[in-house]
Amino acid sequence: MMETTNNKTGETILNGSFGKILRDARESKNLTLDQVSEALFIKTRQLQAIENEDFKALPENAFSRGFVANYAKFLKLDYQQIVHKFDEAYPEELKPVRLEDIESPLRPMGTLQRDENSRRIRINPLLLIATLAVLALAIFLFRIVNKAETEVNSTPTPTKETISEQEQQQGASLTQNAAAIGSSGSAINLGVDNNNTAKQMTTNNAHDNAQLSTEPVLQSAEGNDAIEFWIKANTNVSVVDANGKQIMSGVHPRGGYTVKGRAPFKVNIENAENVKVNLNKRPINLAQYSKDNKANFELK
Repeated sequence: MMETTNNKTGETILNGSFGKILRDARESKNLTLDQVSEALFIKTRQLQAIENEDFKALPENAFSRGFVANYAKFLKLDYQQIVHKFDEAYPEELKPVRLEDIESPLRPMGTLQRDENSRRIRINPLLLIATLAVLALAIFLFRIVNKAETEVNSTPTPTKETISEQEQQQGASLTQNAAAIGSSGSAINLGVDNNNTAKQMTTNNAHDNAQLSTEPVLQSAEGNDAIEFWIKANTNVSVVDANGKQIMSGVHPRGGYTVKGRAPFKVNIENAENVKVNLNKRPINLAQYSKDNKANFELK
């Protein structure tokens, strides 16, 4: 490796190609390529290509240039001179092509003119009218359906009361009585014997009186006290006021009843569990008077 010194600057100038300078410096230090490769983490074949200046065996220019600079620094050489020699020796055909050096056959032809009218939104009047008509029809149908549902919901549902077995028996008994009375009348009209007719009528009247004795009697007497009854099923109720007047008696079907008189009242109820009682709007607890579902007590 030959060196010269610049008399003006005192700078040492390396003579020869960059590959030869690097090889001579390595050999002068008794270093092998493997030792340099292990120290610089550069492959041995790449170091060999640098010393032989085999540019085609090296990677791209930027990487190869870095390898050369590190190799020169490792050998204590002026890496700037070595890199400069590398750049001078690097073939032009292997250097990367810059974009500004490429001549494009295309030339700008100006900007496209946009139609300002195309930016405006065009509304089809027929489509708008059709949309409004469909919307109005939907609202109209919705109101009709809603009105129909309201009318259906507001229609009262007929109620059906259940007739108890005891009420059915009483109705059948009254029907039989009416049939008996009708047959008696027919016998009179047909000219049957008067004595037999009289006996039959007497028998029928006695039977009717026996049947009617259980019919409810409800009447008011003098006095400002009021008893209210709420009966859930047929119940025999008897009430006598302070004057000894019977103001309620007989079997009463389901319903609400009010009798007036003068307290104290004597009350007799057969099916106490079916009855609720108020005296002058004051609830009465029948449980305290009931025994075997019968209540016999006095209200004051």
